[in-house]
Amino acid sequence: CSCPERHVGSPFVQCNRQMDPVPQPECVSDDQCTNDKACINQQCVNPCSASNGLCNLNAECRVQFHRAICTCRDGYTGNAQIACYEIGCRSDSDCPATEACVNKNCIDPCRYTQCGRNAVCKTDYNHNARCHCIDGYRGNALTGCTRPECTRDDECPYHLSCQNEQCRDPCDCAPGAQCRVDNHRASCRCPPGYTGDASFACEKIPVRDPDQCKMDADCSSRLACFSGTCKNPCLEAKPCAQHAVCTVQDTLPLRTMYCVCEE
Repeated sequence: CSCPERHVGSPFVQCNRQMDPVPQPECVSDDQCTNDKACINQQCVNPCSASNGLCNLNAECRVQFHRAICTCRDGYTGNAQIACYEIGCRSDSDCPATEACVNKNCIDPCRYTQCGRNAVCKTDYNHNARCHCIDGYRGNALTGCTRPECTRDDECPYHLSCQNEQCRDPCDCAPGAQCRVDNHRASCRCPPGYTGDASFACEKIPVRDPDQCKMDADCSSRLACFSGTCKNPCLEAKPCAQHAVCTVQDTLPLRTMYCVCEE
């Protein structure tokens, strides 16, 4: 006895139909595939092919240890899953504050900035070049800087002072006042015969007329000396009462006044 075709078993006991073998999957895990492939749906496939659109502009997909990895192409940099840019700068903001973006390179902007004579170039920490006059010099740093005539008094002659970086006469006295400069400093004074604040105004001292008299004898008849002037003593002293008449008598050394009642 024998079991028929596609049957198995003991022909003396029982023959059973032979079952078709269950096909085994190509893989069930990544380590059953080569490093450049991954186990996807029990098949070893290139993960980059299965991840279409994973990488962005200017990036390419590469497989490393069964995983799809996006990398920027040669000459590009950035986040390959977002965007890759050409190596180098695209604007000043891509450079340090002391550099500017020129031809996709970050360079010191002073390298292409020409300053004037006696001037130096410095960055303004905002990607721009700025020209500055060197210490002790003034002017337009782009065209040229010059040294001022003075910056302090001791750079001028003793009779001048440094004003607005120029040696000038420090005298600023009132009109008609006398000015004297000593070691760059001016002092004002009014000339003889004048008085006042020499910085503002000088006024002529009034000349007092000489006294007309010193005593009564210096005056003409019936006049007496009052503060250097000959005057009628009756009008000055007013010695008489109401309804009385004052008369001056030419006595010396003093004039005499007497009063007579009116008629």
